[in-house]
Amino acid sequence: MLERLRVGRAFLAGDAANIHSPAGAQGMNTGIQDATNIAWKLALVASGAASEKLLDTYQSERLPVEQAVTHGSEQLLHIAGVDNRTLRALRDALAPQITKLDAVQVRLTATIAEVAIDYRKSAIVEGHGHPLGPHAGNRIPDAAIKAKADGADRRLFDILRSVTEGAAEAPDARMDRSRPRFRNEQNGSWTHCASTANTPACSHQFW
Repeated sequence: MLERLRVGRAFLAGDAANIHSPAGAQGMNTGIQDATNIAWKLALVASGAASEKLLDTYQSERLPVEQAVTHGSEQLLHIAGVDNRTLRALRDALAPQITKLDAVQVRLTATIAEVAIDYRKSAIVEGHGHPLGPHAGNRIPDAAIKAKADGADRRLFDILRSVTEGAAEAPDARMDRSRPRFRNEQNGSWTHCASTANTPACSHQFW
C-alpha cells in the first residue's frame, strides 16, 4: 500500500496504488471511485474554475479508503486460510450463522459495494443539512420525488440512472441551502431535490 496517491502532477488510482488479494472483490469499485474522485477535480482545475489545492483532497479523501480496503481484504484472506484445525471448525460453524443475519448482510453489502464511504472530514465539505439526517459528504440517499408536471411519484435513484451524465451539488450562497439541485448534462436543465424544512439537504457528491 502506497503512502501517497499524489506526487507532483502524477496521481495513482486503483490497482496502481495498492496490491491486495481479490478477497471481498472490491478492486473494481475502488478503482472506479478513485477515478471519479480525481476526474472532476482535474477538470475544474484545468479549466481554471478551481485552485490547484483542490487536487490535494484526492489523497485525503481516497487514501483512507484504499487503506481500509487493503486491510479488509487481508483480514478476509487470513480468515479463509487459517491453518489451525480448531479455528477452521469454529469459522465453518459460526460464519454461516452470522452472515445470514439481516443486519450483517446489510453491513457487508454496503462495505463490499463501497456505498457506505463518506467524505465528511474532507476540507471541501461544509455541512448544512438537518442534524438527524444525512451529512454533507455522505453518499446521496434515495428519496421519493413527486413530479411537478403530472404528480407521479419517482425515486431519486431512478432519475439519476436516467441521466447519462450529471452531478448532484449543493447550491451556492445565493440559493436556499435546503434545496440542492441535480444538473442534467444533456439539456442543461436543473432539477431540485424534493425537500421541506425538515428534510436534510442532499450530499455534494454521489457515485
